[in-house]
Amino acid sequence: MTTLDIFSDPICPWCYIGKGLLDRALLEQPDHPFTIRWRPFMLNPEMPVGGHGPPRLSRGEIRR
Repeated sequence: MTTLDIFSDPICPWCYIGKGLLDRALLEQPDHPFTIRWRPFMLNPEMPVGGHGPPRLSRGEIRR
């Protein structure tokens, strides 16, 4: 078996979509050679509890 370490932000909507696509692909190939190991990763550790929302993101107000 090959281990796939997947680093994913648990609150990121794009990560969630990607997880769904990967899950579906693996279900279509039940004899795949992969062991999946999910690793939490915070894309923005300074995200406020209420989030930023799309308007702030689109104005580029998040600093890296």
